[in-house]
Amino acid sequence: GRESGARPKLERLLGKLGSPAVRSRPLMMQTLAHILPFLTHGDPALLNTLVDHFMPFLVFATDAPAPSTADRKQDDDDVPAPTAADGEGAAGGEGGAEERMAYLDCLVSVVQRMGQDATALKLRAAFKDRGVVGRLTGALASTLPLGKDKDDPAWSEAVAVDSLPRLLQLLSGMSRGFAPAQREVASAGVLGAVHVLEEMASERQTGSLAEDLLSALTVGNEELREEVEGLRQATVEKKRERAAAQREKMLAEMGLSQGGGALAMHAKALGMDELDLEDEEDGQVCVICHEGYKYKPEEVMGVYVLNKRCSVIAGVGAGSAAGGAAAAGASPGRAGPGGRWERCFVTVTNMTVVHYSCHAQAGRAERGMKVPRQEWEGASLRNQSTRCNNLLPMRSALAPSHVFSEYAERYWATLSHLGRHEGSRFRIVVHDVRLLLRRLASGLSFASDSGGGSALSNVKLLPYLIQMGYYCLGDPSTTVWRQASGGHSGTPSRSSRSASAAGGGGAPD
Repeated sequence: GRESGARPKLERLLGKLGSPAVRSRPLMMQTLAHILPFLTHGDPALLNTLVDHFMPFLVFATDAPAPSTADRKQDDDDVPAPTAADGEGAAGGEGGAEERMAYLDCLVSVVQRMGQDATALKLRAAFKDRGVVGRLTGALASTLPLGKDKDDPAWSEAVAVDSLPRLLQLLSGMSRGFAPAQREVASAGVLGAVHVLEEMASERQTGSLAEDLLSALTVGNEELREEVEGLRQATVEKKRERAAAQREKMLAEMGLSQGGGALAMHAKALGMDELDLEDEEDGQVCVICHEGYKYKPEEVMGVYVLNKRCSVIAGVGAGSAAGGAAAAGASPGRAGPGGRWERCFVTVTNMTVVHYSCHAQAGRAERGMKVPRQEWEGASLRNQSTRCNNLLPMRSALAPSHVFSEYAERYWATLSHLGRHEGSRFRIVVHDVRLLLRRLASGLSFASDSGGGSALSNVKLLPYLIQMGYYCLGDPSTTVWRQASGGHSGTPSRSSRSASAAGGGGAPD
């Protein structure tokens, strides 16, 4: 049958994943990871073959030893025993360690790319039934200091564990939209610790990965969604209590907190009959002053973002091999791989919001420090140690339009320093949104360049990119508006770009 003929082919392919030839070609590894689930055709025996091949490599420092071949044969006589190559990969030694990391990275790519189709759900069930989800959850519970506050020194040790990022990624992929795996992870009592981890900044992006795991656990699971939201709301309330205590301490030092009487007296003397200190902001708040549109309605806020010049076709860095390969067949001249017409910008974010005035004041203070900081060096620290190089303005209802326009022009001026491009600003924003959605649909990391920022954070950026696109259209009487409403959508065809280049014209700025 199909299964008897497909199994040897699948085994041979799996056996090549850890070879130096594949390890040295990341793009090949990603392609193989994408097609591996489909090669099983949803057949249970082939799914078990796929899962069983990775089992010897799923041994972590905090984990119990992998089950022996005899134990696994008792579980399922149809599952083949691990090959010699498997044993070498799981064993020590420099070559074995590299092979093990290659298989783990491949498995991470496999589970991160799985959607919600029937084959993907069957593969998740196979991981659950073979005990992989339980093993990963146990390793995560042993790694994280459960029940301890964020300030406990044990968290520094936990974040430094080498296997932590892979544990989070594997559990995210295996539990996304799959209720049995979601329940098993939640029942291990790790949700609180994962929530604490998502609040922590790390160069290894563990905070973003923890946020991704919590998001995966809530997909299609309303009960877990409420539990996660409860944890986050409790943290917000704790921060508010700490802020209130700090305010009370400062008022006490000023002699304004004696049972509220002195404060009320001073407020009345200033012409304020009522002073409500408990009324909190409801929405986006500045990371520096912790105020939002409620108390500063006319001040413009912006989002710290990282802009990167990339290829329109590939959506990757200008100097990457993938980008060059994708653009190799492009038309010569202006539309070729080196032409500016092929270039746009991609934007990622950690969704940290700041007032422009607060950002400017912080920059002045940092430049006056004993060891001065550059503008974006200090901004990256405020951005939860996530790289950034620009501020995308957020337009509010009460902010004057000319003020927003000023900050929008500043955004484009900063963007122009990254490299020249041709075409309208609206076109650049459209491609930015397209590449963001493409990365989201492909399950690719948003933090590879910035060092932080989850898929959820970047989805929240979409309304403000669309807002910027609307601003770039200008007045309905402009040429850009007419062209945009006249059917120009998606990626322009290569022939149309070549025609525009030949005629010397282009989309207006």
